[in-house]
Amino acid sequence: MEGDLRLQLDAGGGGGGESKRAVDGGDRLWEEMGLVPDARDYDFAHQRRMILALYEPWLLDGHRRLREEDVAELWRLFVLDNPNKFRSRLPREWFFVNRLQWGVYAILAKLEAEASWRDHILPLLYDDPSDYPPPYTAAELQR
Repeated sequence: MEGDLRLQLDAGGGGGGESKRAVDGGDRLWEEMGLVPDARDYDFAHQRRMILALYEPWLLDGHRRLREEDVAELWRLFVLDNPNKFRSRLPREWFFVNRLQWGVYAILAKLEAEASWRDHILPLLYDDPSDYPPPYTAAELQR
């Protein structure tokens, strides 16, 4: 699971260079994970926007406050305005993690928690700091 999360972060963005930030890398990863049952009818651009929004606190350097508006925006992207909501298949090993992350985000937003989220997640995923993917720029996160 840890490797999958690291790959997900790398495919959505980050991970040692611009080539891994390309949506094509994410397309293949999402298909290999079993998320995309039929690539012919799947909006990969929207999937990338969702992943960037979900992982934004981990992709940017610096302190960031999680707000209820952030959680509402995620809900809009993942549920209300998601053209893939009936075309995706969430792998069972991701189901619990997905729900846990939503719950944690909601609690942190209610608390208006502020931290350098990237500084907390990277040591959990990488043994050597020299392997950390470079942070995103604001321009790369444009949705």
